[in-house]
Amino acid sequence: MLLRKILSFLINPLPVLYLLLLAGTVFLILRKKKTSRWFFLFSALWLLAITTSPFPRFLVSRLETRYPTLLSFPVSDTSRPVNILVLGGGHTHDLRFPPNNQLSANALGRLAEGIRLYRRFPHSRLITSGYAGKEDISQAMVMYRTALLLGVDSSRLSLQEEPRITWQEALSYRQNFDTTATLIIVTDAIHMPRAMMLFRKAGLHPIAAPTNHYVKKGFHRPKPDISLGAENIKMLEAAFHELAGLAWGWVRYGNEENPVP
Repeated sequence: MLLRKILSFLINPLPVLYLLLLAGTVFLILRKKKTSRWFFLFSALWLLAITTSPFPRFLVSRLETRYPTLLSFPVSDTSRPVNILVLGGGHTHDLRFPPNNQLSANALGRLAEGIRLYRRFPHSRLITSGYAGKEDISQAMVMYRTALLLGVDSSRLSLQEEPRITWQEALSYRQNFDTTATLIIVTDAIHMPRAMMLFRKAGLHPIAAPTNHYVKKGFHRPKPDISLGAENIKMLEAAFHELAGLAWGWVRYGNEENPVP
């Protein structure tokens, strides 16, 4: 876990920039000016790449378009039981606020999509997921309480409070819920490729319901504008994190064709 965190940190765009600048400074101190100039040039080019929109949007789009938004249900028999699993996305148990305001923006967006799907299928069950982290209450419980506030029937609500990571969410679902029911997983669009890979490796066959897209196109602006700003670094960090997670999951948990028991 520690090695994964270190590698994830080192491949993020800002640490890469810092390493390039550090290398340039070291070679400058060693009086190797030509080598130093190259590193400073690479630093400038890298800064330009990570703060302007084309490169981050390209990587993010490659991940977000892998699975389309679930606008029509692919199963004709809607009388079958459907489990809608909302993956964890962050929370803070601050008692000054109602449960919906204790969720991160990502978690609230995921829950909203889960409730949208829950209302479409009369035999569906909404399952919230996520551990407590450093808080005294789990994210699954905060989402559960938020769902109640938003009118979800408690008899059609469940939660799994132990999973810390996506792989554990898949194993927890397989252990505690009916795997013959249709399973829909709700998570950020950029995270969906990794989530689908891990759930399949766990021997499950979910339907993807991505939400919280970074890259959106306006009706009157089908092509996104080129922009400069810190939000591009945030997008690139998310893309790098997911690409590293995909690689780690492929190496760590085996082939899709041979799910880990």
